Amino acid sequence: MKLDALPSPTTDTSPGFSEPPEAGEAAPKAGRISCLSDILDPHVDISELQFTSEPPANQPSDCIEQIRALCSDYVFVRNALTKPFYFQKSNAKVLNKEAFARDLTSLMPLKPSGKPMDPLAADRDHGICEVVDGVGYRPITGQPIYTDSEQVTYANAYRCPQHPEHSGQMVAEVGRILAKHMTYLFGDDDSDQSGAILLAYLAHIVQSPSKPPLWAVLLFGEALGTGKTLMLEIIRNAIGGSNFKNFDGNALKEVFTSLGAFGLLHVIEEIHLNGTSRWSLINDLKPRITNSTVKVRKMHQDAFDQERYARIIATSNYPDALPVTEADRRWCVLQTYGFETTDQVNAFKQTDQGTTHFAELARLKEEEWGGAVLEYFQNFQINAAVFNPHLPPVTAAKRRMAHASRSDNTFIMLEAIEAHGRADITTDSVLNITRLKKLVAESNQKATSNDEYITLPTRKELGYALAALGFRSSPVAFDYKCKKGSKVRAKGRCFIQRKLANDPKQFEQAFIAAEQGIAEVPAEIGAEDVSEAQESISFLQPEDVF
Repeated sequence: MKLDALPSPTTDTSPGFSEPPEAGEAAPKAGRISCLSDILDPHVDISELQFTSEPPANQPSDCIEQIRALCSDYVFVRNALTKPFYFQKSNAKVLNKEAFARDLTSLMPLKPSGKPMDPLAADRDHGICEVVDGVGYRPITGQPIYTDSEQVTYANAYRCPQHPEHSGQMVAEVGRILAKHMTYLFGDDDSDQSGAILLAYLAHIVQSPSKPPLWAVLLFGEALGTGKTLMLEIIRNAIGGSNFKNFDGNALKEVFTSLGAFGLLHVIEEIHLNGTSRWSLINDLKPRITNSTVKVRKMHQDAFDQERYARIIATSNYPDALPVTEADRRWCVLQTYGFETTDQVNAFKQTDQGTTHFAELARLKEEEWGGAVLEYFQNFQINAAVFNPHLPPVTAAKRRMAHASRSDNTFIMLEAIEAHGRADITTDSVLNITRLKKLVAESNQKATSNDEYITLPTRKELGYALAALGFRSSPVAFDYKCKKGSKVRAKGRCFIQRKLANDPKQFEQAFIAAEQGIAEVPAEIGAEDVSEAQESISFLQPEDVF
């Protein structure tokens, strides 16, 4: 509070209190204030005293509430893997401290000096923003912050897609266009039911976002421009761009990757794994398809585990895009039989029918159609006969790719197994590589022509060749003794099919039967006979190569 238009002080040095008037004298007329002390003089007229008031300063409690409202969309992430930062919940945006201060400073309440308060200082001193341990991804609507089983809190990067209003007629139109495209893409005679499998896989993303299947899809076709990528852009429009991510074919070779994490659908474009490294690459990809968590590696920070919700769809124009086997349980291969060559695709697009269809298909990736596409997949009836979330369907396209991806060494191993097959030399359960090498060496000594001579692959090539046949690429050691009849011992190394447990004990009968010269394990060999076989040496650790 301050005084306005006070008169200039006088030179009177008398005290502020005036002497009382003598008897019979009139009281002096009250004068104007000459100094601030005159306020205390009872004879001073203060009726003309003027005051001017300033707006009251913000009280601390009022400021805190105002700042809390401004910062309600932000959380502070005390990430142990990198520098702390802020996370904006409404748009899943990550901001460093400088960007956070820059966004909010102009909106902050003013200090008495007239300058805005510092949002960083306010958050530090008063704990304005909620504090979490990291940024995660969990496809649950209305849960911007969640806590995992280990009581670690995360800011949720998942965002539910938002779409303009749409009509039921638009949903029906989506169904008509996609059904027609499945026919063009996979042909009228879709013996593999590829169209039904693909639509069911995409519908499962929408209907069960938090329960990803345990297998991935490879869309393969040698003809270019058939609309494989366009189909994936349509589903991206439905589930939202923040839940979709593209990777190029070299993503599997990169050290820093988030493949399988932070999204609902990850697409690997133009994948083609070739060379001897393809087996290690396909093995590295398996955890990102089946595990409940995946390892995320980013530059300038340690790797960390993140919950896996992303499905993986790969596209390719190569007939040997992946080194899959018929026994593989991680990939479903769908081939676009509708067009055999790129020239056929281009010719179809020149027709009125083709021009109209691809124009209608491209329309579905526009923003106003996103809600209609989403509702179509929400209502899509998933056929359990063609879609099992735990096991991929086996297609003729997968069998052909398994054959195309086999190397010469794979065919050599098939020839050797066919020539010397017995109880412990098979293609569907166990392969005693120690015995096979011995038998091949003996037959080579008796060979009378080069056609009868077999040269087995060595070291890593052997593991790669057997991996193409469905075996684990690393052998395990076994050593058994059997006291039934004469003393018999089976010892060596074996490869075991991936579909079976990696334990040679379950093949004990096969090893002993083969040692005794029996081609197959007799049905009459029961558990009581097996119990007589005594294991004498513990198993060795698997090695990378034999």
